[in-house]
Amino acid sequence: KMSRVPEDLDFIVIGSGMGGLWLSAALTKCGYKVLVLEQHYIAGGCCHAFSQNGVEFTPGIHYIGDIDMAKALLGAVGDPEFKVDWHQLGASEDGGLYDKAVFGDREPILLRQGRDAWYAEMCKHMPGKEKLLKGWLAALDEAKKAFMPLFFAKAWQPWTQWC
Repeated sequence: KMSRVPEDLDFIVIGSGMGGLWLSAALTKCGYKVLVLEQHYIAGGCCHAFSQNGVEFTPGIHYIGDIDMAKALLGAVGDPEFKVDWHQLGASEDGGLYDKAVFGDREPILLRQGRDAWYAEMCKHMPGKEKLLKGWLAALDEAKKAFMPLFFAKAWQPWTQWC
């Protein structure tokens, strides 16, 4: 209801996923008054898991591939008084296992920390596709290199305009 929306807002951010929350925090740090609207009853967008009919679904965006970059980005907008503790996914006692993908009655795919562990597991489930899997990893590396300058240009552009 419009009667519940404060009149002195500078920005309204729609969506409480990582991008919406990050932008809201950045704007707030610049001194703006921000309202975040979310249609779901849980904030976080694709960063949370849910259960349906006894099956757990994890959209997967909470698997941050470059934890150091995530620390830096969230550290830039976070409150130093309320630090975020980051933890590596997967317990070392079970080989860094952080997830298990189950497809019917097939043997589960065990996802573990590190590229080498991922590659070994995928080779086990896709025999004869080793070259294809190495190509996939190389393509991911190239995509990350190409994406990073664009990401930082877009991420920091609001700060350079507003602060």
